[in-house]
Amino acid sequence: MKINNKSIDGNRKVLLNYIRENEPVSRTDVWNNTALSKPTVTRIVDELIKSDILLETGEVGTDNTTVGRKPILLKVNPKAFYCIGLDITRTLIKGSILDINRNIIARKEESVRYIKEEKELLDNVKTLIEKLISQSGLDEGKILGIGIGVPCTVDYKTGILMDFNINKESRQINLKEYLEEIFKLPVFIDNNANISVLGEYWYGYGKGYRNIIYIMCNQGVGSGIIVEGNILRGKNSVAGEIGHQKIEQDGRLCTCGKKGCLEAYCGTEAIETEVKDELTRGSKSIITDYIGEDYDQITFELINKCASNNDKLCSNVLDKAEKTLGLGVSNIINILNPDMVILSGEFFRYRDNITDRIELYAKDQLFNLVGEDTLFVHRQDADIVNGVSAGTLVYKDIF
Repeated sequence: MKINNKSIDGNRKVLLNYIRENEPVSRTDVWNNTALSKPTVTRIVDELIKSDILLETGEVGTDNTTVGRKPILLKVNPKAFYCIGLDITRTLIKGSILDINRNIIARKEESVRYIKEEKELLDNVKTLIEKLISQSGLDEGKILGIGIGVPCTVDYKTGILMDFNINKESRQINLKEYLEEIFKLPVFIDNNANISVLGEYWYGYGKGYRNIIYIMCNQGVGSGIIVEGNILRGKNSVAGEIGHQKIEQDGRLCTCGKKGCLEAYCGTEAIETEVKDELTRGSKSIITDYIGEDYDQITFELINKCASNNDKLCSNVLDKAEKTLGLGVSNIINILNPDMVILSGEFFRYRDNITDRIELYAKDQLFNLVGEDTLFVHRQDADIVNGVSAGTLVYKDIF
């Protein structure tokens, strides 16, 4: 039996997912902990073992302490199938072929920094996938599909990139249709925030939790949200834009054209702008020792460097941004009541104990004690997670 999203019906999906999450397990474990009957479990397990999708890995109780017949343990065969995961950014495409256990079989990168046309992007993606398949040496029949994370809004059902930026112009690109026609594989595309939270849910900090908010704070502020094990997308696939919640009426101008958005206070570019504005108004800072009067050289990293050297201006700007972000996070916790909040991005990279402070500021704003047990963690290696997580879109469709 060739495994794909059509051959895995409801019962097979339940069985495989239970084994994947809990392996190694016995047949008895499966029928005791799922709604599947004993005959159904026996039939499907035998079928999947014959297809080399499940492996028998030994017996429970090999120390002779188990009375009676020892159950045989089962696990998913990591060599049964693979997926391709791509992480597309404004400047780079990172691609990997992964097995079900996150082992990377092949890895490639292609620069897209200087592309000027949609066709160039499509050609680069196609070429990278071809190189990955060739490098892996895998039987192409074992590749289940292609998962892709992109830095823009995506219509998840159609796979159309709604506003991908090429040469400073926003484009609609039907990447899914293009790749499915070439490779004859299912293609799943989502924005990078959703990709990240899905990776955390399957493999990372969020494993074992059902409700997770993954917050990305770089130039922009966004999030991916898992509710009861599923990505929250919304009607138009744009749920999670927490950076555009209003935290001040008629406040600072945001890049979206509206005023008072969270992103206008906590995005790294907004923080750079605030420091520039303060200097223009005559405030003093040691940052001028590094850049003189060329304020265009101010970076978020340099602001943090000056703050670590007790610069009052830079410290105050960062402190205020942290408190404002904490307010924004508390709003989301009040609405969604998550198990866990995962913080990632450049905003959290430089200052000590920043996760603890964001947690303190957020929980101080909660309307009651319901969110007091929400866990806060910092994801430091987001790029690694993104590269792996894109392929998880494929496995989620199977499992």
